[in-house]
Amino acid sequence: MIASIAEAKGYVKIAIKCENKNAKKARLLYLKASQFYLQDAQKQNNPLYLQMAKYLYNKANSLKTKTHHTSSLKTDDSIKPYRNLTIGFDDICGLKEAKQSIKEKIILPFEHPEIYKVYKRTAGGGILFWGPPGCGKTLLAEATAKEAKAVFYNIKISDILSKWVGDSEKTITDIFGKASKEPSVLFFDELDALAGERSGQDSSFGRRLTNHLLSQIDGVGTKQNKILVVGATNSPWTIDTALRRPGRFDEIVFIGPPKKEARKQIIQHQLKGTPVSANLDLNHIAEKTKNFSGADVVALCNDAVNIPLKEALEKKSIRPTGTADFDKALEKRKTSLDSWFKEAKTQLLKIQQQDIFKEVFDYAY
Repeated sequence: MIASIAEAKGYVKIAIKCENKNAKKARLLYLKASQFYLQDAQKQNNPLYLQMAKYLYNKANSLKTKTHHTSSLKTDDSIKPYRNLTIGFDDICGLKEAKQSIKEKIILPFEHPEIYKVYKRTAGGGILFWGPPGCGKTLLAEATAKEAKAVFYNIKISDILSKWVGDSEKTITDIFGKASKEPSVLFFDELDALAGERSGQDSSFGRRLTNHLLSQIDGVGTKQNKILVVGATNSPWTIDTALRRPGRFDEIVFIGPPKKEARKQIIQHQLKGTPVSANLDLNHIAEKTKNFSGADVVALCNDAVNIPLKEALEKKSIRPTGTADFDKALEKRKTSLDSWFKEAKTQLLKIQQQDIFKEVFDYAY
């Protein structure tokens, strides 16, 4: 009973963290926590646990309108490989250094296994994408699978916890088992929620899950298959250090805000097919959007285009989007990354890992 309540508290902690960013995941976690409290309330005839179960259940239902979630839960069949991927490295603006690291670590071993065999090296392994939100970690992982001519598994923590309470380890085993049948990229999004520092986890469930993931990653190197494990996190300081040992996530790649040329490319891509002023000053806009995430730049483009769009809807003449529209949009649209960089620097200095994640300190915040 104590263990189940501890697990419930662990679910609630994760749910609180992801409630604003992923209401669907938070709702599922609140429901699981509610089930634990309800079970123990019935066993112990504990009115406080019953009250907590009701509270968490109501909390989950309050998120229902945000998730558009149906009553049917996920099954293991929902974790399916994506094939015939269409997005490759050429479709992603910027991230030149990250692409090169991925090519050397992943693509070349997949393409030339016979050469690597001569040097007793095998394809596969682990790579960790880290950095602020909205900068393309998921997109880059998908593009990696396309470049490696591999299938792509996009695995979120809700895929593992949504139905398999008490059986989550088996779910992870099944995922690796499926992937072993063909060249595959396993992408674990929000890895910190799944494999946080074991010493800081309140529940035995969290520690068991982290240990089991570690054992599966270790097993990849002992099999004659091509499995690449990619993890992504916005908070690398919470990742269990054991995951960064050789043979696990030994390649750490920073996915940061797009640089100036990349921002210009994103703007051009977003405006493609819409009326655009011939005098649009891309250099000016790119300078004004320094330290914007890719998602911030996309949102800014939408804001700017909406200005002439609204004018047209008010029966004014249709006109192209110009530099002045971007300047007006910039009055309200700022970078969303300020708080992340400040938090990252604070945490990395606290745990004295500024040398490992040094890229954070290249940005002036």
